[in-house]
Amino acid sequence: YRLFASPLYEVSLPNKDKIQKEIDKIYPNIEFIEYGKRRSDAHGNKLHGDYGITESWKISHPNPEIPTPEHGFSNGFYFDQDILEKLPLLSEAIHAHAVRFLDFYDYFANNPGERRYFSTSKWPGRQRRSWMTSMDYGSFARTHDHGGSDISGCYYYKTSENDASIFFESPFNRQQNWCTENEEVIITPTEGSLIMFPSYLPHGVTMNQVAYRRHSISFNLDL
Repeated sequence: YRLFASPLYEVSLPNKDKIQKEIDKIYPNIEFIEYGKRRSDAHGNKLHGDYGITESWKISHPNPEIPTPEHGFSNGFYFDQDILEKLPLLSEAIHAHAVRFLDFYDYFANNPGERRYFSTSKWPGRQRRSWMTSMDYGSFARTHDHGGSDISGCYYYKTSENDASIFFESPFNRQQNWCTENEEVIITPTEGSLIMFPSYLPHGVTMNQVAYRRHSISFNLDL
């Protein structure tokens, strides 16, 4: 037996040309906010988006080559709105592939009554949060997870395939021993590709070391 394996789903969307054009239309109106800064609404209330990184995060995620920033990203820009509400084609694709991901995960085998619900075009409350991230030269994302959700994923809108890669670490690395130490998988995404994974899976983004701004749309889903 190989116990507690974590599934990772990756696909190049067949209608990516239409989805790319859909994003192209709204891109000029996207307001990127430098990560670590927070906007206020008309009433002066701070909008979500900057949760900072705690001292315990700094201690548990050391990297001697990179100074610890004030937050999980460095030199990046962060768009924290429900961007998928403006992208019906991409939302529909994510919905369809979430069903396939759950099939891969044997979710419906264990929850047979859920298939009809997931087959509908609307799943109220399932799409918890979505945002676009723009990562310029020198940007990176430290190891983190989205443990408050069930499924997390990312659609790659613009990438040179040389700018940065997503990496995954074993969820058991906090209890390192001979069979878990240094387990890491690096995936270099392509434009128009979609990945999904369990939200508990630790992941991050390697540093962008080329002069190309990388754009991706991330999301969290609840079951």
